[in-house]
Amino acid sequence: MRHGGRSHLFNTGVFIAGILLQVVHLGVLYLLGGSWAMLLWSMVTWALLMGGYLFVWMRCGTPEPTAREESAGQAAEAAARRQEQADQLAIAGTLAAGIALEIRNPLTCLRGFTQLYGHKQPQYKEIMLLEIDRINEIVGELLELAKPKEPVYEPRSLPLLLQGVVTLMRPQANMYSVGLQEVYKAESEQLRVNCSYNKLKQVFINLIQNALEATPDRGEVVVKLTASGTMVTVEIADQGPGIPPEGQHRLGQPFFSTKEKGTGLGLMICRRIVQDHEGVLEFHNRQEGGTNVTVKLPLYGE
Repeated sequence: MRHGGRSHLFNTGVFIAGILLQVVHLGVLYLLGGSWAMLLWSMVTWALLMGGYLFVWMRCGTPEPTAREESAGQAAEAAARRQEQADQLAIAGTLAAGIALEIRNPLTCLRGFTQLYGHKQPQYKEIMLLEIDRINEIVGELLELAKPKEPVYEPRSLPLLLQGVVTLMRPQANMYSVGLQEVYKAESEQLRVNCSYNKLKQVFINLIQNALEATPDRGEVVVKLTASGTMVTVEIADQGPGIPPEGQHRLGQPFFSTKEKGTGLGLMICRRIVQDHEGVLEFHNRQEGGTNVTVKLPLYGE
């Protein structure tokens, strides 16, 4: 494992450990009848410490490319990024396998005691339960990353899969007051890919969900399907704020997200699934504003 991989593993482990220690700390204080002023002070100091840690990690953890690296050519740079992403997937998977299963038992215990003693301070009970459930959700994503189920591949119509996902996501789009449009050519009905249907469906649900959340009211998300040669391309375009320059090459890394409460694990899982299908997942800012997410997959039989 490269030095950067060990450093990234250490940083990610410290981050998760900090979250878990804070939850346990708050739970113990709560159950022992600690004052809420003490709890609030504990939360503030923890937030400052973790905020400072994340700032240093984001500024120093990913080195800027040198002039020599920039002049090496786009092909070499893209290959290096793909290798780095593969390394990160392996690191995060190893980390997740080691800690995820061990976390769930104390979380269940904490949740049970919070419900049992929540009548003492009912106004805080719901907050604690929501935060415990959020950590439990992150643990679920780590488990998916560490021990994914063995997929079954079969030829399936990609347009039909996309149409099913769009139909599924349309109520969500209506809730956000965002339009959801499909753009397919007539001949695209015959486009098939060798895929794990549910895994690929998970990818497009996640990507469209992200696009809907990023797009403002009365905006539009467009799902476009095209084919060229041996590849089929799905583009998901939103009208959100786009990706900040410093985040262009960090999307899909663990614990980096442009969303306020995002973990980055969802996109990491999506990237792994697409790579398992011998495809490519890319993110680009649109000239007219917003983000364009591209999924490229090989056509079946080509």
